[in-house]
Amino acid sequence: VSFGHLIPSRIMDAFPDGMLNMHPSLLPQYVGSAPIPYCLLNGDTVTGVSIIQVSNQLDAGNILQQQTTCVRDDDTFHTLSAKLADIGGALLCDTLMNLRKYRENSIAQHGTGTVAQLEKIYAQYPSKPNTAHCPFALVKTRKIDKNLSWIDWRLPPRQIYNRHRAVNGLLRNSRCILGSADELKLLLVLIDEMSIVDVADAFEEKDAIGTIVYSKDCNALLVKCGGGGDDKEDNAQLAITKLRIAPSLSSQHLATFDKFVHEFGHFVPHCNAMQYKEYVKYMKNHF
Repeated sequence: VSFGHLIPSRIMDAFPDGMLNMHPSLLPQYVGSAPIPYCLLNGDTVTGVSIIQVSNQLDAGNILQQQTTCVRDDDTFHTLSAKLADIGGALLCDTLMNLRKYRENSIAQHGTGTVAQLEKIYAQYPSKPNTAHCPFALVKTRKIDKNLSWIDWRLPPRQIYNRHRAVNGLLRNSRCILGSADELKLLLVLIDEMSIVDVADAFEEKDAIGTIVYSKDCNALLVKCGGGGDDKEDNAQLAITKLRIAPSLSSQHLATFDKFVHEFGHFVPHCNAMQYKEYVKYMKNHF
């Protein structure tokens, strides 16, 4: 199930009835090693499970069965993986119980009818942000880079949120750098929980990207993100509801959110693992 390597022909030939694989996406939409993260990164609102015949190419065998399911706005890699595992287990058992029937009615992944049907399914469930204006495309997924867990506040709120959903449970949680109010040091922050909220006029035009404000109504920290483009959502703000600060990474010593805004300055718009290591090295050598 979700085996990430090609199986040699000599092994496949040892099984007269062939081999089956359960793939956690609606093939051939997300072929490769990371279908669940890519689904979340793209803001898909529908996904599913495919039972396929194992072939000598990666995720290329005929489809015996598929089942769709909705992707909730608060689904993460962790929750969506568990949901698809439950669906896939039941689907695989049913396939094995009726193997001859499903094998006789299996369909090629790249047949005209298969792709057209898949395109219809995705058209019924627009992604968030709405990408209906983009042509439907099949994607070959790749291993998720660990730097994806570093937040780039220059991106639009929804894109940052979708990145957080994709790494939550896969990599270490989303992280960023927090500048202290006196600008004398930078702190590593792990963000456990965030969401998208609809708040008008949360920031002034002069506020820099990474600026933090406290929303009493949301009981959350709102962060000014980048934006623009066709996918911009009016009044959409990124809200942080749970975070931890290094070095202890304990949430117990944090001030309340309203005091937090006064004690700390802003989030650094962008940083990656290498840049943070260089900063830590600099601090050790100079202080």
